[in-house]
Amino acid sequence: MASEAGACQTRNVGNYDDDEEEEKEIPPLDEGDIALLKTYGLGPYTTSIKKREEDIKNLQEKVKELIGIKESDSGLSLPSQWDLVSDKQMMQEEQPLQVARCTKIINPGQDDAKYVINVKQIAKFVVGLGDKVSPTDIEEGMRVGVDRTKYSIQIPLPPKIDPTVSLMTVEDKPDVTYDEVGGAKDAAL
Repeated sequence: MASEAGACQTRNVGNYDDDEEEEKEIPPLDEGDIALLKTYGLGPYTTSIKKREEDIKNLQEKVKELIGIKESDSGLSLPSQWDLVSDKQMMQEEQPLQVARCTKIINPGQDDAKYVINVKQIAKFVVGLGDKVSPTDIEEGMRVGVDRTKYSIQIPLPPKIDPTVSLMTVEDKPDVTYDEVGGAKDAAL
């Protein structure tokens, strides 16, 4: 058995020498092989999609330039002007308002005018106005935003519109008559 193991070792040594000679003769990659390696992992439409995305981006920039839209026109300030810390602090200091309905104005047009508000499912209150609201802004029957502690009126709110009703409004009345539609004829029998 020892002689068989020795024979295997000599055979293996001989095989390693043959492998080293074969490794030295590796042909260089040609242009076709390099092109194939560059396309590895890409789908059939990847390059055309990237080209179209770049075209779209260039066209958007051109349109913005032609119509004169600047970054400030989009409603966003420049990132250098953002102050997230103070904005967060301001949001924590401001309390959310509660929606109420002003049902009656007591002594309208005078300095000591009071307003009867109805906060749904809570109660009715007689309150005054907040610092930023003028008496001409508030009318009877309108929705208002009130403070959650003193219930003073802070802001007038627009009337509540039911979305299902707004979908049923007629935006444009057609000017087509029955004669223009056709198919309806007087049947004289």
